[in-house]
Amino acid sequence: MTSIYAIYETSTLSVVIARDLRLSEALTNLRRYRVINVVFVVVVVVVVVVIVLVRVLSQGRTQLAYCRR
Repeated sequence: MTSIYAIYETSTLSVVIARDLRLSEALTNLRRYRVINVVFVVVVVVVVVVIVLVRVLSQGRTQLAYCRR
């Protein structure tokens, strides 16, 4: 009886450990995806800002050229 109980205890413990491992794996994957998402958003924002700056600067240059004429 005690051996059966011990086997049951160890099996439930291993199941709990496996569940914890799965949870921690899922959390690390979430963190990884979150980091990837943050990097993607930052890259998109930087690209948009650079495009806007280039357009504004080119418009400013053309306006300056018109003013010089």
